[in-house]
Parts: sequence; C-alpha cells; structure tokens
Amino acid sequence: MNKPQINYPLVMRHRFFPALHSLRGLAALWVLVFHTWYFSGEKELIVGLDKLFKVGWLGVHLFYALSAFLLTMHLLKAKDRSYGLFFKRRFLRIFPAYWFQLILLVALGAWVGLDTAAARQYWPEHIFMFFNLPPRVAQPMNGVWWTLPVEFGFYLLLPVLLWMLLKLRPLAFFVFAVATTIAFRFVMFRCFGSEVGILIEQLPGVLSVFGAGMVAAWWMHSWPERRPVWLLPVALLGFIAWIAVLLVDVEGYWKGSVLLYVWGSVSAVFISALIAALFDSEKRLLAHGVPVWLGEVSYGIYLWHLPVILSLLHFQPRLADSMVWLTLAVLPFTLLLAWISLRWVERPAMKLGRGKKAA
Repeated sequence: MNKPQINYPLVMRHRFFPALHSLRGLAALWVLVFHTWYFSGEKELIVGLDKLFKVGWLGVHLFYALSAFLLTMHLLKAKDRSYGLFFKRRFLRIFPAYWFQLILLVALGAWVGLDTAAARQYWPEHIFMFFNLPPRVAQPMNGVWWTLPVEFGFYLLLPVLLWMLLKLRPLAFFVFAVATTIAFRFVMFRCFGSEVGILIEQLPGVLSVFGAGMVAAWWMHSWPERRPVWLLPVALLGFIAWIAVLLVDVEGYWKGSVLLYVWGSVSAVFISALIAALFDSEKRLLAHGVPVWLGEVSYGIYLWHLPVILSLLHFQPRLADSMVWLTLAVLPFTLLLAWISLRWVERPAMKLGRGKKAA
C-alpha cells in the first residue's frame, strides 16, 4: 500500500465537529430512554418503538466509537504527541464530574431512596472507578458507572493502539481488534455462561468498537476527500438492518448465540462509517442549536439520568405506569443537573487541562 497523501490544510481546519457533538447527545438520550422504558415495565409501544429502546445499550457503543474517532483524529493531527498532557486532559474530563456526583449521591442517596451500601462497602473502588474488575468485582452504586473504567482503560491503551494502527495498517489492526474481542467474549461466556452480564462488555470485549472508530479516524485523516456520497445512507441503513437482525433473537444473544461474539464488531463498522460520513457535516439538523447543546451536556446526561429515574420512582412510584410520563419527568431534572455539572465542574476542569496558554 502506498503512503497516503495527507491533505493537511483540509484536516487542520477540523477542530470542532458539531455533528458528532450532536451524535453524542443522541447517544446519551438513547441510553436514557432505554432506562425509562426498562423501569416502566418494558411495555410494547406503538409503531414498535419498544424495539428501538430494547437495544438502547447501543448508545454506549456509539459513545465508545465516537471517543475512539475523535481522540485518534486529535493525536494524528498533533505535531507533538505529548501523552502526558493527553492523559492529564482525559483524567480531568472524566474524574471531576464523576467525583462530584459520587459525593452528592453518597451524601443525599438515602434521602432520595438510593442504595449507598455499595459505595460504603467498596469505597476504594468507588474513589478510583475500579468496577467489575478482580479481585473484588465491586458493583457501582450508580449502575451506569460500569462503562467509565472501560472508557478510561481505552485512554490508557490508546498510545499503544495508535502505534499498532500505524505499524500494522488499518485492516490488520482491525482484524486484531476483532480477534481479541471474540476471544475474550468466548472465554467469558465459557466461564460464566448466561450469567456473564456486563463482564463480557469489559474493554477486551469491545475492543473492536474502539478499533473501528480508530480506523475511521485514520481514513478521514489520511484521505478526507475520498468519502463517497453514498456512505451516510448505506451506513445508516446497514446499522438499522443489523439491529433488526439482533432483534430477531435478542434473548438468544445473551444466551450465547453466534451474534454474541460477532454482532458488536459488525455494528461497529456501520457506526464508524456513520461517524466518518458526519464528522465535518454542516447540516442544520445536526450541526446547530439544541442537538449540539445536548452533545455539550451528554456526559452529564449519561451520569445523572439513572439516579434521577430511581429518585423520582422513590417519591412517585406511579410514574412507572407510563414510559412517556416517566421520561417527561426525568428529562428536565437530568438536563438541569447535566448543565450544572458542565458549567461548574466539567468546564473548569477542562480549562485547567488546557493550561495557561489556552486560557
């Protein structure tokens, strides 16, 4: 393969990707409605919307692929890859908002009906975000926290993975990521069977999702002009069709069908192609206004929506009778807390990460 001719002037213009910001916000909302659907009894909904909500956990995979794409693009563009600064910024992006929430939930959890026993019993794991990992396999107090060490683990491995991507070239690198994913999932299922739960979704088990995002970033960085016009519709329709394949037997998926090992890797290709198609889009639907703002507060939406759901159900159990009313009740509180987190915790921490020169 010939060395790619990089169009640096075009690539360097892309520092902020509003459409991808919006996509992050949509991923957070997808996870939110998945949980409101679940806590309202997993009822069947008109026009089959419950099918879409049933796989709302795919919003997490969308988060993973987006992170891999954006961070890989950033490092590929960087003239001087300072991994020390990179790790500092990633730490400040994740941990301050998490610690802020941890303190509030421990302080107020009992009052709003949340179970704080896990945080008290496994306090070292909660401080350092060491969930679902040996030797103690601590369960997080907030159920959504289990994904955070997976994401942060990717940050720690990214320099090595980027070196492998550039050394092996994209196809060989993605084959390695898929093989690692399948092998890990096979071992986990052999050890734990249908009780494997989220253990199968730890970093080795989703490496292909991160890997696909990295390959998409390499492609867009190396050949930004080689993006066919049909990429967006094909990626979107392919992703929808592949979800339909999963929905044929979603229960069997968790019981060890072939899809358990390969479905996530194939969906990661469609997701990453969708990201590549949208990364510099200026379409008004995704690149402006409310969708971009939702992307801004997406981390807060993800962190806060589940405690809000559980708290509201503690005070008003009848909200569980209707997904619509539960969602409408959850959204304003979640968005408010997400905005507070962004305004008073996340932005100051990110500013600290940028240093004096950027400030």
